[in-house]
Amino acid sequence: QLRSNSLYGWTPAGYHHVPEKDIEESSKTTLVVKNTQEDIYWLSVWRQQFVDAVMLESPELKKMDPVCLRFIIICWNSIIAPWKLLFAFVPPYQIAHGWIAFIFSLIFISGIAYGVTNITDQISCVTGLNPYVIAFTALAAGTSWPDLVASKIAAERQVTADSAIANITCSNSVNIYVGIGVPWLINTVYNFFAYQEPLYIDNAAGLSFSLLVFFATSFGCITVLVLRRIVFGAELGGPRLWAWATSAYFMVLWVVFVLLSSLRVSGVI
Repeated sequence: QLRSNSLYGWTPAGYHHVPEKDIEESSKTTLVVKNTQEDIYWLSVWRQQFVDAVMLESPELKKMDPVCLRFIIICWNSIIAPWKLLFAFVPPYQIAHGWIAFIFSLIFISGIAYGVTNITDQISCVTGLNPYVIAFTALAAGTSWPDLVASKIAAERQVTADSAIANITCSNSVNIYVGIGVPWLINTVYNFFAYQEPLYIDNAAGLSFSLLVFFATSFGCITVLVLRRIVFGAELGGPRLWAWATSAYFMVLWVVFVLLSSLRVSGVI
C-alpha cells in the first residue's frame, strides 16, 4: 500500500524521504566529531601522564598524618621522577590498540638496558671487579625487581598462585633462551659473513657452569613448592613460620648461585 501510494506523489503521514547525499554527509560529520573527541581524550590522557610524572605529592598524600612517611614517599617520588617523566613520552595504550605504546616501551627499555650495560662495564673497569660478578649481583637483582613487583601483585589479586609463579619461571626462561640466544646468534652470523670467522660462541667463560647451578637451584626451588602443595595445600602463604622459612630458603639458593658462579669466573673453582 505504501508503494502504490507513493506512485501518486504522496506519502503517508509520519514518513519523510531523506536524500542519500544528506545521510552520507551526516554520517561523515558524526564520524569526524567522534574521531575528534577520541583525539582530545587521548591527548588529555597523555598530558595527565606528564602531570603525574612530575607530581611529588598527591592530594591523598597531603591528608596523611605521619610526616615521616610523607617525607619518605616524597623522597622516593623524587628519585623515580626522571624515569616516570621519560616513560611519560610513551603514548597512551588506547592509540592503535596499544601497539604504539608497546613499540615505544621496547625502544625505551632497550635504551636503558644499553646504558646500564655500559655503566656496569665502567664500574668493573674502575673497581677491578669481574664483569660477570657485577652481572650476577647488581645487574641481575635490578632487572628482577619488576618481576618481583608483578609477582607480588599477582599473588595478592589472583585466586591462585599460578600467575605469580609462572611470571618468575617464564621471565627467566625468556632471559636465558631469548636474551642470550638471539644476541649470540646475531653476533655469530655477522662475524661469519663479515670476517669469515668460524661459528662459535665467544665470551662464554663460566656460563655453562652458571647455567648448571641455575638449573640445580631451580630444581630445589620447585621441589619445595611441590612439598608445600602436598603439606599445606598451597605454594604461597600458609603458616607464618613456614612462609618465612621458605623465603629464607629461597634467599639461600640465590646466595649459593651467586657465590658459586662468582668463584667460577674468578678462577677459584
